[in-house]
Amino acid sequence: MTSSIPTPIEVRSALFQQQLARIASDWAPAPGQHSTAIEGVTLLRSDGETSCASTVYEPSLCFVIQGSKTVQLGDREIVYAPLSFMANSVHLPVTGRLIDASPEHPYLAAKLNVDPQEVSDLVVELEHTGRQNAHQEDIECPDINCGLCVSTMDEGMLSSLTRLLGLLDTPRDIPVLAPLARREIIYRALVSDM
Repeated sequence: MTSSIPTPIEVRSALFQQQLARIASDWAPAPGQHSTAIEGVTLLRSDGETSCASTVYEPSLCFVIQGSKTVQLGDREIVYAPLSFMANSVHLPVTGRLIDASPEHPYLAAKLNVDPQEVSDLVVELEHTGRQNAHQEDIECPDINCGLCVSTMDEGMLSSLTRLLGLLDTPRDIPVLAPLARREIIYRALVSDM
């Protein structure tokens, strides 16, 4: 019987996930949506699977830290699992349900509301610096036409999300550092394979 040895990246990803789960559990100790001291950041927690519920997604990035969720948009079903994130570019009516959550292993997620103007400004800046997504010309996201895309968080995204949520533990740093971490997260989403 062969056991696989985790790669260094897998080990670091697991450590980021543990840290993110600890922060989210501390600041979202009960099921529901929890506003935070960081403007535009909401933590979500559920201690059990749910039936389908309808909602309207607003422009945002949603990061699944633990658990899994499925979202139905028209005839398209999108599943996002731990350490994945969804970019939603417009207001969209969807139905969704949690498919992996329990009191011992709750669904934990963080949502970052995104101002489309903020994204546009960053796109213009990226074009002026010549920094473009290396995948941009080769890959077209199959979900882009529906307004939703899902991608796996890479190490850079995990690091920047951990820094942003970690500011909840040091509230005096939020006014100065949260805008920087927020900008980095949006940047990383823009240059990802999404």
